[in-house]
Amino acid sequence: DRQMELNLAPPTETSTISAQRVLVLAPHYDDEVFGCGGLLAELADGGADIRVLYLTDSSGGVEVIGERDAYAARRLAEARRGLDHIGVTEHETLSIRDGELASSVDTAAEAIRRVIHETGPDLILSVSPCEVTADHRAAFASLHRALSPMRGGTELDDTVGGARILLYEVNHPGYPSLLVDV
Repeated sequence: DRQMELNLAPPTETSTISAQRVLVLAPHYDDEVFGCGGLLAELADGGADIRVLYLTDSSGGVEVIGERDAYAARRLAEARRGLDHIGVTEHETLSIRDGELASSVDTAAEAIRRVIHETGPDLILSVSPCEVTADHRAAFASLHRALSPMRGGTELDDTVGGARILLYEVNHPGYPSLLVDV
């Protein structure tokens, strides 16, 4: 019996990521900057078209928030400034309430499928399923649900085809297999 060895050591060499059309799935406003903002800035500098799909309204899940709509509006304004700084011009927000993504995976998956059809990304960035936050784990579940039909040879397969999928971390360190020098 050969045992498979699992190498949990971080990579020691950096990789270069290139893409022309990028889709970023962010559970909340700011996750894209905290998770993969440096990579997005590099891709934008290289001329990539980048679209961020925010999967919730970022109005505050379990946090104690006085006026949720005002809070969400402030966070969106902050996110827009961050995206402008990075060089990302396209973004969309789903109307799923912050903290409720786990109960709206089908809705998010349908939106992900729609955006994939619209953009034909060659790179998809999503939060890792190992994240601590429930909305973050549900974001990955939504991507999985959106892409599962590919296994049956559907039209989604033609749209996504050779797209690379990379996972990023926001609030829980993972075991990285890729290191990008930003």
